[in-house]
Amino acid sequence: MALSDREQRILDELEQQLAQDDPNLHRRLSPPTQIRARLVRASLAFVLGLALLLTLSFDVRFGVAGAVVMLGALVVGGRAVGDLLEQARTRDQKDPADH
Repeated sequence: MALSDREQRILDELEQQLAQDDPNLHRRLSPPTQIRARLVRASLAFVLGLALLLTLSFDVRFGVAGAVVMLGALVVGGRAVGDLLEQARTRDQKDPADH
């Protein structure tokens, strides 16, 4: 369910206020854009692979291709999550006074 224009505006204002009030917290809560994009692409690839897998009843090749796509998406998504966790650990080690 999408947010209404008013709700999106309020959410954007809250995010801007958080960025001004506590930039360190805002930075920690906002994953880097490049890693976020990898996660989105991996999620879309997983859904595509699932769709291909579900067509297994029509053609075995589609099912096998779907399984391969899903496996690849899981690997890419897992690496992206690992990168996010590593960045969070690194930031926490650099900024111990923020806690």
